[in-house]
Amino acid sequence: MTMVDVTVIGGGLAGLACAQSLESRGRTCVVLEAGDAVGGRVRTDRVDGHLVDRGFQVLLDSYPELPRVVDPSSLGLRSFIAGARVRTRDGWGRVTHPLRHPVAAVMDRFAGSMRWSDALALAPLAWRAWRGGALPSLGATSAHGVVVNAGVGAATIDSFLRPFFAGVFLDPSMQADAAAFDFRFSMFARGRATLPSQGMGMLPTAMSARVAPGTIRLGTRVRGIDRSGTGWTAIVDGGAMQSRAIVLATDGPSTRALVGSLPERPWCSTMQFTFDIARAEAPAAMLSPILFLDGLSRGPVNHAAAVSVVQPSYAPAGRVQWSANVVDPSWLAHADGTIEAAVREQLCGWFGTTAPQSWRLLRAQRVEHALPRQHAGDRPPEGSASPEPGVILAGDQVGDASINGAIASGRHAAELAERVLAG
Repeated sequence: MTMVDVTVIGGGLAGLACAQSLESRGRTCVVLEAGDAVGGRVRTDRVDGHLVDRGFQVLLDSYPELPRVVDPSSLGLRSFIAGARVRTRDGWGRVTHPLRHPVAAVMDRFAGSMRWSDALALAPLAWRAWRGGALPSLGATSAHGVVVNAGVGAATIDSFLRPFFAGVFLDPSMQADAAAFDFRFSMFARGRATLPSQGMGMLPTAMSARVAPGTIRLGTRVRGIDRSGTGWTAIVDGGAMQSRAIVLATDGPSTRALVGSLPERPWCSTMQFTFDIARAEAPAAMLSPILFLDGLSRGPVNHAAAVSVVQPSYAPAGRVQWSANVVDPSWLAHADGTIEAAVREQLCGWFGTTAPQSWRLLRAQRVEHALPRQHAGDRPPEGSASPEPGVILAGDQVGDASINGAIASGRHAAELAERVLAG
């Protein structure tokens, strides 16, 4: 039986961040990952020459935890235009980040993309977030309450803010916790949405390169954990791993299978349709490195992007990779084929052409447990990170459900494990 200081179960971002932090403290650890690669839900597959992320994801270069675990300059990041094109009853409008693209933002206002009163209401929020300050909630507990209290009108909330943050939280309700909304609003205000040169899976791969050789064991599923004297034993197929502490850095359902007393947290789902299009045949309107939003809330597509226009390495030469994403639970209740047909019909309307009917579908992927719901009260209370002495939780189940939150929770888990080892 092998003995280490800490066994980390799960090789996602939280588990990798935890291992990095433990090893920097001189502690021995092993990361047990059931899958064939690190990353958890942050994975990239190669499909017919395309790099296809598992669900539409972006990496915000403003995340404060990012430089702790990887050199961002090594990722070959390319960024979206800071803003969005919004489909309305009058066609395409555009909303641009006023502090990054001030001239374009003013032009957007004159074009009628957003009411001047709403632009003036959002401007101080953007400025405060840019400067690193918290948004004034004025007693609001939800994202919707924050923007209403700021004076933003219903038309801008429903046509722009709702679909934009539905893409962030995978939840179109605008009921995300005010603090979670504050953090993301600040990150978008201060940074850029980017894609790594080798897909989002490049981030966990780069993180894994910073832990000692042999630390990560792929294809190793943990069947159970047991008390073992003053420590713990992780039971795996054909053996066991003994350690003084265990970090559970798996998703909620997997963690509950090992520690059954944990409460269940509601989850949000998504479905991604990834299309391969000949660049010469792609509508010119879609060949922009910007996010496209459904400002009409008719769906099924909430947000979409020509990801290979943002990051050319995502598609072979002469091809375009288009990602269309569904988050509305009422649409996700339908069969895959029904949703795909509606997606193609919606995109025909968006671009005024029947071309989407013949676009080649690279992959249609449902992600049932994509993100934990983040309404007020959904996050576990402080102190729940250690359900039993020597067992420490990390990841979505105890922290903010974002890339930054996963990394931060791994670092915090390592700090808690250090207390166990020291004590």
